[in-house]
Amino acid sequence: MSPISMYMDGNAALDLSCNTRPAFTVIRGGRQAASAPQQETRPSIAVVLAAVAVALMFVVFVAVGSSAMGAQDVALQDAIASADRMEVRVQPGDSLWSLAQEHAVDGLTSEQTSDLIASWNGLDGAMLQPGDTLLVPAA
Repeated sequence: MSPISMYMDGNAALDLSCNTRPAFTVIRGGRQAASAPQQETRPSIAVVLAAVAVALMFVVFVAVGSSAMGAQDVALQDAIASADRMEVRVQPGDSLWSLAQEHAVDGLTSEQTSDLIASWNGLDGAMLQPGDTLLVPAA
């Protein structure tokens, strides 16, 4: 087999009548290397400072929220231990919530006062039976 027929069989796209060899340009690195060079981007100082400020505000918010919740728990524990008590007879339609609103304790929410009443009386649920006697904060 002649070298010319070998080229014709192997690659019919080559024009063998020309004595010059085809010129190829080799680009290293694939498609990204062939595109325009990309610059490395870094966040600006303003963006970094803003991110740090947001993170600090979040930490302060969590700390303040935790201390406020801790103060409410302390107030509830103090009320459980030291509040004056009185007995009331449960009437039809009464609930822990309504009794808590009727017998409010300064510094406690209605929810905390209902928790206080439940704690004093060993109640697990909010179901009260008319005629029962409960300890409630004295007004």
